[in-house]
Amino acid sequence: MMKNIVARDVAIPQEHLDKLVGKIEEISGLDIDVIDVESATDLEKIPRELRYGSLVALASSKSFQIFGQKFPNSTLLVDSSDTSDESIEKTAKQAKWILTNFGKERSMNANTWFTSDTHFWHENIIKYCNRPYKTVEEMNEDLIAKWNARVGKDDIVWNLGDFCFGGKDKIESVFPRLNGRINLVLGNHDHHKLSYYYDLGFNRVYDHPVLISNFFILSHEPVQWIKDGDVYASIYGHVHNQEMYKDATSNTFCACVERTGYAPVSWTEMLEKMKEAASKSSSK
Repeated sequence: MMKNIVARDVAIPQEHLDKLVGKIEEISGLDIDVIDVESATDLEKIPRELRYGSLVALASSKSFQIFGQKFPNSTLLVDSSDTSDESIEKTAKQAKWILTNFGKERSMNANTWFTSDTHFWHENIIKYCNRPYKTVEEMNEDLIAKWNARVGKDDIVWNLGDFCFGGKDKIESVFPRLNGRINLVLGNHDHHKLSYYYDLGFNRVYDHPVLISNFFILSHEPVQWIKDGDVYASIYGHVHNQEMYKDATSNTFCACVERTGYAPVSWTEMLEKMKEAASKSSSK
């Protein structure tokens, strides 16, 4: 059974920690093991398999940057000067979410969107994938316009990687103009640190596949072992318009913009396309 770990900066007083861990166990129903961290070296001792969804790192203001660079998805800032019940419960609820939901998001609806391989500022992608644009600026503007025509400001968008080419100035010229709370599953061309994407304003950033709604695996590249009839589904990008991959099957969906009219596709639309593909396949 996977352990549930709280890694504590030793600068956080023991009494404060005891209250936090007690509240986390109370509201989550989980048993928590505590690891004391005195230096960045101690962080390296935490097994990699415990770092996604089974670890909460509690950091003081002095160690927050160090913890955050190592565990950007699971580090919480603890204000040791505030030991009120309200503050303890707020932090405990955040910890519970990380331990029980992170990477296993379940709330999907018509306001949840999927896209991949936008390749903002990548001029050569126009030629490589025969995109219908004359210049990279025209492509950027059209992708942004079609994105915002569909996605509301409070909607959730899953971008499955290869978001933008170029330096930080290029990303920063595009990201603030896009609607929605954007989750990014890093692709092979997303080279910046996770902390950079968080600082920019991405909602969640993953350097590994994500399981949503119990059976749908989101990843940059297709999950090759998933075949028709399997219980799991693969939602992916990366392949652009390669003909060997279908737009949709009963349990796969390619979210690359070349397949979706250069606009995000909603959760309900995606399920309908997969259902249609399954129906066509069964009627043959």
